[in-house]
Amino acid sequence: MKPIVLLGFEQSTLTNTIANKIRQSNKNVTILNPEQFLQHGGTSTVEYMVTVSLDLDLRQQVIEKLDQDQLARATFVHSSAVVDVTADILPGTWIGPFASLFYQSTVGKDCIIAPYSMVGHRSQIGNNCLMTPGVMIAGSTKIGNQCTL
Repeated sequence: MKPIVLLGFEQSTLTNTIANKIRQSNKNVTILNPEQFLQHGGTSTVEYMVTVSLDLDLRQQVIEKLDQDQLARATFVHSSAVVDVTADILPGTWIGPFASLFYQSTVGKDCIIAPYSMVGHRSQIGNNCLMTPGVMIAGSTKIGNQCTL
């Protein structure tokens, strides 16, 4: 199993929360400043997850660099999350504690689904979306790319 590199800021509460939750699953996690990543690039020996959430332009630049360099994404679903077997989660996505994804729901790549969020049946969340804690998406709803809820 490859180590996970979180592309975010050491002082970020979100980045540290995600790092700690992943570490609880006995996975090797480090944090890399996204600006350093943009300057020096990455490596194929790790998987990446983008945790930048406030500077959406920087988040998009990092995602574009990951795509350009064809670097692998880490996907993490917290053990307390409820995910239906028919749900589809694309690479680079973090599903937080007590989040729920229901029947035939889809979460795009590079998304952050925060704790206690819910994605209803047959709903589609686009790529690079951020759902803050407690957001609930009703069934059969379609959310585009790069949305913050």
